[in-house]
Amino acid sequence: MDCAGLPFTRQASHSFGSESSQVPFYVLFAFFAVDRKLALVKKYRDQEIDLADACVVRMSELHDDSVVYTVDRKDFIVYRRHGRQPVRCLFPD
Repeated sequence: MDCAGLPFTRQASHSFGSESSQVPFYVLFAFFAVDRKLALVKKYRDQEIDLADACVVRMSELHDDSVVYTVDRKDFIVYRRHGRQPVRCLFPD
């Protein structure tokens, strides 16, 4: 289960025909809690946060013990969870 109580993939019907396909969790997550991600985009507009980073920050807020593995050091040392807590990250050397 994901942080919103949805399975990691979900059956989705194409707009045409009766075929269905698996939609990856990260695609679905981008459409949930849009208000919080928009607030992050506004807060970090000078940093030029993108939707992917906003989703990662939001998921880190929903999972307190999470650790983000990223090469994006310059952005993730600035982002904060819940407004003031740093996002726990591991960066490659």
